Amino acid sequence: MQTTSSAVFWTGHIALLVTLVYTTAGMGSQAWKIVRTGQTPGMCMMLLCGLTFLSWCLWAWQKEPREVQVLVANSTGLLMAIVIISLSFWSQCHRERGVSKSSQTEQERTKELRTKESQ
Repeated sequence: MQTTSSAVFWTGHIALLVTLVYTTAGMGSQAWKIVRTGQTPGMCMMLLCGLTFLSWCLWAWQKEPREVQVLVANSTGLLMAIVIISLSFWSQCHRERGVSKSSQTEQERTKELRTKESQ
């Protein structure tokens, strides 16, 4: 049985907490922005983040004993990256079909301008 010092124990838990907060709150707000506006900025960066989270998850899983703190923290990040990437592709497909909210409002503005011009 391996013993760990109290400082290492608490540092790991604090890192876990901070990672959970920024992956759920920060990446969650990014997902909400994609749903709300239909814009997909930073897709390449999100793919890189997803690969980074995946590599940390694989590393933590194969290590003996398993690094549970690293695995939990990075698996939530990986999950949120997958959600954001999926929403981005979904939004892009709907934008191309003219279904997104931003394109609907542009179409409504164009119709209003045309009706004002014709009067």
